[in-house]
Amino acid sequence: MTTTPIEIIIYISIFLGLYFAILTLVTLFENRKELYKKKRKDYPNVCLIVPAYNEEKTIGKTLNSFLKLDYPKNKLEIIVVDDGSRDRTFKIVDGFRKKNKELELKVFRKRNEGKYTALNLGIQNTKAELIGTVDADSYLDSKAIKKITAYFKDPEIKAAISTIRMDSNKGILSAIQNAEFLIGSAFIKKAFSFLGGINVVPGPLSVFRKEVFKEVGLYRDGHKTEDLEMAFRLQKRNFKIAHAVDAIVYTTPCITFKSLFKQRLRWRRGILLNIKDYPELLNPFKHGHLALLLLYGLFGFSATLFISSYAIFKIINLAWGKFNHLWLINFDFSQLLADISFSFPNIKPILILGFFSLLAFISYILIGKRISFEKRSVKKDSFCFIIFYNFLSAFWWASAIYVVLFKKDINW
Repeated sequence: MTTTPIEIIIYISIFLGLYFAILTLVTLFENRKELYKKKRKDYPNVCLIVPAYNEEKTIGKTLNSFLKLDYPKNKLEIIVVDDGSRDRTFKIVDGFRKKNKELELKVFRKRNEGKYTALNLGIQNTKAELIGTVDADSYLDSKAIKKITAYFKDPEIKAAISTIRMDSNKGILSAIQNAEFLIGSAFIKKAFSFLGGINVVPGPLSVFRKEVFKEVGLYRDGHKTEDLEMAFRLQKRNFKIAHAVDAIVYTTPCITFKSLFKQRLRWRRGILLNIKDYPELLNPFKHGHLALLLLYGLFGFSATLFISSYAIFKIINLAWGKFNHLWLINFDFSQLLADISFSFPNIKPILILGFFSLLAFISYILIGKRISFEKRSVKKDSFCFIIFYNFLSAFWWASAIYVVLFKKDINW
């Protein structure tokens, strides 16, 4: 039996996927004693900056989470920047400030110019040693700041990121996102941190040394992915970015396909355009593991797009063939059932590799759940992720390629 060119491409894609799985698993195993940092005895001054635009439905929960933080209040500063909201965001924040005097909370209001400008205004108005960014639709675990600041005992660490977790896993879309974040935000990001390959400092919670902004500059638009662009800028200088896997921040999942599509389209477009802006990061001689991981990521999305498209073609082709068969026999299902014969299937190597790929996905989710102390059941999340995610991801990538090639702008 000859192997078709398409099968060869699929074999190569699955092989490289399994190689990546082994690499990340081995990396975590080798560094298992370094998964967490002991909390520090001294507490540095921390400023948390919350950029907000029309966040009246969620910002109250964000602010209340600051009250519950297990961190000395005299070492904590909160800056909320209302980026020209047209709803009650400013009134809610100002009312919270007046009611909770124990928190040092500053509120700034400006015309709408974009999230990155709001972050920059906050950075320019604090003298704290460490500066954190918190999205206005996210809320922190009480131990998050203690956990993440522990990494700055190492003077070489310039920034640290948290583990993002969905605050709900109800419904198929939420379940998919929860599994995705257990894999990406917990398991893979921790492995990448040991390899020096973190390529984003997410908005829900990332912390920086203040000096970083003096050395590399303030936030930029970054094609509406300022957190990705900032990480690329830090990596360009080979600054170390850590991952505090036990510093948990909760965020609201996208509950409609449209909102999820817009978010993932923006993220993927940002990846492509920021890589175009920082092509030197793809040079393995200058950036080692980071370059290899970025190159693998580019190959990975190409493979996802190809394999998913091929799978859809095969499904449609099979369905069309069955429909034609039924048409020819005048939809006589009894004859169709009589034609069915049962025999032991011919197991191809591609099925074996696919089985191991499935095991890899499941191990990603389970390890991500374990190391980030997720207590909720992930059975439904895992099932929904395995069934739907590759097809969704392929659609998002195809859309991102389209808007980049045709220079289409997108909105938040």
